[in-house]
Amino acid sequence: MKNKKTIKNILILTLFLFILIKLVYAGATYPVPSEIQLKPGENSRFKFIVTSSGASELECIISPDLLVPFEIIFDETEFIIPEGETSKPVTGTVYVSEGTTTGKYQETFSVTCKPILEEGSEGSTVSTTTKGLPINIDVVKERTKENMNIPTEQKPLQVPVYFYYVLIIIIILIALYIIYKKRKT
Repeated sequence: MKNKKTIKNILILTLFLFILIKLVYAGATYPVPSEIQLKPGENSRFKFIVTSSGASELECIISPDLLVPFEIIFDETEFIIPEGETSKPVTGTVYVSEGTTTGKYQETFSVTCKPILEEGSEGSTVSTTTKGLPINIDVVKERTKENMNIPTEQKPLQVPVYFYYVLIIIIILIALYIIYKKRKT
């Protein structure tokens, strides 16, 4: 009888915690196109997507590593992903100056996102950083391919956030049921 009460109490506590806890994560996709081919004096656009669980409002910052001898400018280096949204498209432009030597270059950058605490709330937050996202640029005398045309606006992909909560709860319930059955026999 005591085992039944213990399992019931664990189950109630687990469900209660999942209702109260907001699971927050963020990440970023690799930039598209994977390689940009430019002649000195040309520029081209690229894009990538910052993803979020949607469970909390996130403040994100892009930090380029500044490894290349030309300009890479992001349309936004700081932005907010509102609660409930699961992605944010981000675009930028590569500007190759006239005097740039031909060759293959790679710039990398990081995306750091952290939850924004509600006004008046206290506590700690965990920031998520995706490092080493590459932008590959091939500076050539004569181009052999066209670069991808990046549209200015796209609808973000919407993923149901609470699907993950339900999946985790189902897994916990199955595990508790198996434990209960093993103890009963």
